[in-house]
Amino acid sequence: MELQDMMELWDRFDKSRATEMELSYQDVHFRLKQDVPAVAVPQTQTVVVPQAGGIAAAPAGAAETAYAADAASAVDDESAIKAPLAGTFYRASSPEADAFVSVGQMVHKGDVIGIIEAMKLYNEVQADKEGVIQEILAEDGQLVEYHQVLMTVG
Repeated sequence: MELQDMMELWDRFDKSRATEMELSYQDVHFRLKQDVPAVAVPQTQTVVVPQAGGIAAAPAGAAETAYAADAASAVDDESAIKAPLAGTFYRASSPEADAFVSVGQMVHKGDVIGIIEAMKLYNEVQADKEGVIQEILAEDGQLVEYHQVLMTVG
């Protein structure tokens, strides 16, 4: 392993969110560790949610989360193209580039329909089925969860 390779790994580690890294290669062994700053935990807010027969308290954002879950569950699994991992979803390879797909476009199994950035790595999202893009549910630059529906095909 060359000094330049070690410096590049060190630089990548320094820019990452990783707190520790250990590497052994032939006769070289090193370990990097970063101090993790304390993170403030946000306070939970309570929102009053009217219900039949009374009023119930729910955590702030619960109504929005429930609505998003209902919208996602309303999508038929046969028509859904889901996120293979959590991260930031991008519809194009760069801000200046055209989107990989648009509503009304035919896609085939294996076609790239977007990119998800996770841990500074860009992962292509490929269609796992054929069909015409009916709806694009994930916005460009939106954080998506594992198995969140990104698009539907028909």
